[in-house]
Amino acid sequence: MALTSVELTERTGSELRVDKAALLSGDLAQDIRALLVQRGVLIARDIHFPDEEQRAFARTLGDL
Repeated sequence: MALTSVELTERTGSELRVDKAALLSGDLAQDIRALLVQRGVLIARDIHFPDEEQRAFARTLGDL
């Protein structure tokens, strides 16, 4: 699965076009990290992570 995103402004911010299962799987973690470094801010609309899922997603990106 490829990561799809939309730039929010010319220089900063991207919206991830991905579902909750894909975020939690960790399969896209490397691409998400790279995009975060490049764009500075990422949003994923309508994901609604409870706290534990938020922590699980954050762990896919690296150490908490």
